[in-house]
Amino acid sequence: MLYVIDYLFLIFLINDMNENISKNKHMTADQRNEIFTMLENGDSVSKIASAISKDKSTVSKEIRKHRIEQRISNTLSKNGTCAHVKSCTHTHLCTHIKCNLKFCKKCDICQSVCPDFELYICKRLRRGPYVCNGCDSRKYCRKPIKYFYNPSHAHKEYKEVLVSSRTGINVTEDELKKIDSIVSPFVRDKSQSLNHIFASHAGEIGVSQSTVYNYIDAGFLECANIDLPRRVRFKKRKRNAKNNEVKINKSALRKNRTYDDYLAYMNEHPDANVIQMDTVEGIKGENLLLTPHCVKTHFQIAHFISSKENTHLAQVFELYYERFDDKNLFKNFFQVILTDSGKEFTDIAYLEELGLKVFFCDPNRSDQKGSCEKNHEFIRYFLPKGKTFNNLHQRDVWNMMSHINSYKRYSLNNKSPYEVTEFIWGKELLQALHIKYIKLDEVILNNSIFNKNR
Repeated sequence: MLYVIDYLFLIFLINDMNENISKNKHMTADQRNEIFTMLENGDSVSKIASAISKDKSTVSKEIRKHRIEQRISNTLSKNGTCAHVKSCTHTHLCTHIKCNLKFCKKCDICQSVCPDFELYICKRLRRGPYVCNGCDSRKYCRKPIKYFYNPSHAHKEYKEVLVSSRTGINVTEDELKKIDSIVSPFVRDKSQSLNHIFASHAGEIGVSQSTVYNYIDAGFLECANIDLPRRVRFKKRKRNAKNNEVKINKSALRKNRTYDDYLAYMNEHPDANVIQMDTVEGIKGENLLLTPHCVKTHFQIAHFISSKENTHLAQVFELYYERFDDKNLFKNFFQVILTDSGKEFTDIAYLEELGLKVFFCDPNRSDQKGSCEKNHEFIRYFLPKGKTFNNLHQRDVWNMMSHINSYKRYSLNNKSPYEVTEFIWGKELLQALHIKYIKLDEVILNNSIFNKNR
């Protein structure tokens, strides 16, 4: 009987311990703040883990994963970054005739020629707490490499990973081509429904019907929604867009981002590239076009968004950013963005995280981004106001903008925006934005190009 009581008491203790440690839960901002506070107080990893009800291995991984590296120069000698600097006896490694130094460790360049160079790392950084937070000698320490834990930085990195892991498509390029080769011919050439195709090819396709519908919506397949008759016939159900919108305080949003701030910034940075941005609407409540426009070259791009919900702006620019191999080219081209304060442009956090400067025109002053407004007349040649955009695919928009950007302009000395943009920014930018060159005699400025694409 005594053994049974001891056994039950042991089970109770184990269950109580399991309840106190929150498993499979993401670290919160408050817990990260607590980690920072306790690190600053010099507490151990075990004590921190106990305080926030996490396993100590979880806390250890959190600190090492999100710590910020800082490097400084000389410490023990002119080359204080080497772990062997105190015991080093190397001489004349560089074979420089005029060198008068007795030992190479006294030289500024020894670490670049020495085969035994090893970066010096403090023992505190190799084991818990893995950071310099809470170190008594931090203020005077001259060790070459330091690490610090910052809760805001850690939580921001966590959110970025969380979002990026849930975006994009979960198939390889070859798998996507295989899906396209099966689905598109049946949909486009034989007008078959996805349900009919999946009845005999589900095993070959390898993903669900809803996934294929999403791929078609996103433009990953050759077939489009217009090729699915029932998809076009039914009206899209209305939903409350505000449920997904990021709530923005407009008065706070305009602080330091007004048109006067824009003029002041451009006065200090006259060579900065300016992108004016607006939207083009066909029928209210349906698909519309986001239209960034380069003032310097009159080069304009356009991208479908399904509504004026403010989350679409970040999604479009994330797509643009991912298409550029040279991220600096992206940042230099989209360096300054001037737009109005319509709700579709209010969620600018992602743009500013990329290092872009965003400013807003004064209310009811569309003339302050007149270059973009004027260029919309070319889009209206193809897409008159009051006509639906829902029967078009993103590839139709890319083709339309290729024709518009290949059209010669008097203001560009009879050069086209494509030619001037290629000269200044190079072909990589044009390829990343899906803009192609249309020969002079083949440029068309009406909607007949949409019929040719079918």
